[in-house]
Amino acid sequence: MNYRLWLFIIVLLALACGPKSKTIEPTSAPEFERYEYDEIGFPEDEEIEEMEDLPEAGSLKRTDTAEPE
Repeated sequence: MNYRLWLFIIVLLALACGPKSKTIEPTSAPEFERYEYDEIGFPEDEEIEEMEDLPEAGSLKRTDTAEPE
């Protein structure tokens, strides 16, 4: 066998038997906060009716564009 093969085997053994890095213990994730239905703050019926009267996004044509002279 040539010296390159022996050198490769020694390097592999050194990597396998070398010092191990510390494993990081995962920290516990924060608990998910549950909200009651009343706490979320959904819009009232009157607000929903006002929003239905608004035009949908993109339905209006732009009027502020200037024509090139």
